Amino acid sequence: MDKPQPFIALTSQRSRLTFTLACILLGGLLLAGIYLSIVAGKAAKHQTREQGELLGQQTVTLIKPALLSDDGVSLNFVLNQLVRQPYVEAIILKDPKDRLIGRAGEITQDTLIKQEILIHQQTQTLAILELHLNPEPNQQHISNLLIQTVILALIIIILTLTGCWILLSRHPARLSEAEPTIAPTDSHNLSPNTFLAEATHDSAQKKHSPPPVDTKNIDTLNKDDPEQLVELLRPASDTPAMPDFAPFTEHKESTITQSSEPANAADTIVEEVNLTLPSRNKAPNPLFENSKHEVQLDLYTFEQELELIVAADTAGYLLYLDLASGHSDNIRNDELNELQEYYYRMLDMVIAIYQGEVSRIDSGDLQLAFLKPHKDDSHGINAICASQLFNRLYKQFNQQRIRSLKPVLNLHMALVRGHYKKLPRMQEEARFLTHSTESNDLITHTALSEAPDLKVSLLAGADIERIEEDKVLIKTVNENYQKLLDKQAKHLLKKLFP
Repeated sequence: MDKPQPFIALTSQRSRLTFTLACILLGGLLLAGIYLSIVAGKAAKHQTREQGELLGQQTVTLIKPALLSDDGVSLNFVLNQLVRQPYVEAIILKDPKDRLIGRAGEITQDTLIKQEILIHQQTQTLAILELHLNPEPNQQHISNLLIQTVILALIIIILTLTGCWILLSRHPARLSEAEPTIAPTDSHNLSPNTFLAEATHDSAQKKHSPPPVDTKNIDTLNKDDPEQLVELLRPASDTPAMPDFAPFTEHKESTITQSSEPANAADTIVEEVNLTLPSRNKAPNPLFENSKHEVQLDLYTFEQELELIVAADTAGYLLYLDLASGHSDNIRNDELNELQEYYYRMLDMVIAIYQGEVSRIDSGDLQLAFLKPHKDDSHGINAICASQLFNRLYKQFNQQRIRSLKPVLNLHMALVRGHYKKLPRMQEEARFLTHSTESNDLITHTALSEAPDLKVSLLAGADIERIEEDKVLIKTVNENYQKLLDKQAKHLLKKLFP
């Protein structure tokens, strides 16, 4: 049996709508994919340049001590460790006369990003560091994310098209609203209710219809004047009108009003029922009468009062050496002065590598300040490296003195982080840490150990112990940095005691 033409038309129209929607969605997905692939390449290059700048600054910090001491072994070790990064193809170190000092990796492509960094010591140029960076690893990572996004978008498109197809199948009437014609109905498809309605309608027409009119006269009138034909088809004025229907009414009989013109029809009587509920007086809940309001305590109130939680571009660092409270009463003044002079010489060695400003305060203690902030917190890396290097020098120096049966000082040293213009507040925090903590390790606080740039670089994988809520001991830093610091400490100690 052939399918009826309306069914075929609806199916064709549904297919066209679904196909059009699919083309629009897939075309949009294709354009978005092309655009995002172009943006991904640019973003990968930009990200690689930023990583190269950060790596260059850290590399300068690491290799400057080896350059000053002319230690080729340390230079090659550091360069070979850094070239293992997936985005680093090669690292080349040259002197100002373009002579090769150190090299790691191979340059295999012409599309690499080249960055040059000058290594200065005061006003003298020590060397030129060249970084050859490959943006393909970063671009591959972004492309993998885009592929996952495309797969998810395709799944959503398939579900959308399937839902539209099902929705159009269940509601075909929406597709045929533009077709006002009604299909003819066969007499054998009519239900009994249809026959009953037609019989009632015919009897009513026979009862109220005017006398029969000759067909020939109608045809003549139709040809002469069409308005007369309309008058013949109009119902008589004495035909009773349909009674009005008034919902929500209690009257059993409705008044039937007749009017000769439709514009003056009787208004429908509607009784409004007020469904608004009376409002209840809201009484206070007795359970909340004696409730106590809870107060949320701030975890870092003390640090916030001292303005120690600051951004990298406004952060300063202070290494505080408590020389006054750690010595024994058995140490003579000349021995005490001799030990303090050694510690001051150690600080001078540390400053030659990691910069900083050293000073002796009125109480006899020493401090090393880093008050020139950078947005990447590189001065914080220098501060931690300087503090750990001095800590290693101090411990190895004390071991030599103890083996020689000579007196030593029990130093307490603290490294604090705060606003670079608030040095007195950082001194107050450092004194509190050194006076309230019994440890020879580097003492610090949460404001430093939770600094974002330090956590992902120097403190990544570090051995950190929290002894109180806001007291932290840094025993070792990142493994690669720590190996270099231990090597520097041994080298400087040999210079101190040749």
